[in-house]
Amino acid sequence: MQQKGGTMKSNLMSQRNSRKFESFEQEQDRKARDMSYHKKRKETETPEEASERRKKNSESAAKRRRLETTEENCHRKQQDRACKARHKVLATNYENQVKQYKNKVSQARRRQCSTMEKAIANFHLKISMGAHNDGVTYVCKTCNRALSSGSLPAQAVANGLELDQVPAELAKLKMLEIRKQQCIHGPAVNVPSKLEAICTTLPRLPCETEILALKLKRKMAYKGHYLFDYINPQH
Repeated sequence: MQQKGGTMKSNLMSQRNSRKFESFEQEQDRKARDMSYHKKRKETETPEEASERRKKNSESAAKRRRLETTEENCHRKQQDRACKARHKVLATNYENQVKQYKNKVSQARRRQCSTMEKAIANFHLKISMGAHNDGVTYVCKTCNRALSSGSLPAQAVANGLELDQVPAELAKLKMLEIRKQQCIHGPAVNVPSKLEAICTTLPRLPCETEILALKLKRKMAYKGHYLFDYINPQH
C-alpha cells in the first residue's frame, strides 16, 4: 500500500510539473480533449458507473489537495474568474470560453422576452481582470450548466438581477453608520408598506398603546413578582 501510494504521489507530481510549462494553447487543447473524452464516457455509462465515477473524482480531488504545496494552494485559491453572466467574482476552476456557446445563447435569447435581448447582446464583451487578464471571457460553473442546456442562467444580469450602483450619499457613510446586518438568513417574506404612516404612528407613547403592563405578585408584601406581561384591558 505504501509503494502504491508513493507511485501515485510521484505520478501526480510529475503531471503537475509538466503542466507548469505548457502554453495557453496547449492548456486549452488539453482541456478540450479531456472534455470530449469525459462527454463520450458519460453518454455510455450506467447509473452505477456514474456514481462510482463521481466518488473516484471526489477522492482524487481530496488527494490532490492533500499533496499540494503551500504555493500551489495559494495559486489555486487565487485563480478567481469573473463570471460575465452574473457580474460577480466567483472562486472556480471551471473555465470555459463564452464564444463556445454563441449558438446556445442565441437559442436562449429566442425563448426569452424582448426586454432581455438588450442585456444578452452585451454578454460576449470581454472583461477586464486586472493582472490576470488573458483576453478570455470566463463563465462560472452554474451559468455554464444553463448555457450548455440552451437556457438563460437564473442569476444572470440579463434576467433582471443586476445590482444598482451605490448612491453617493450612501457611499460616504462611516462604519458606525452602516447597519451590521449584511443579509437575511432563512425564509423571508417582504411586504410593501407605507413609510410615511409608519413614521408618524411609531413609536407610540405609553398612553397611546391601549395596553397595560401587569405584574402579578404572590403576596402584596413581596417586593418582587413572578408574572409580568402586557395585557389588553378590553379583553
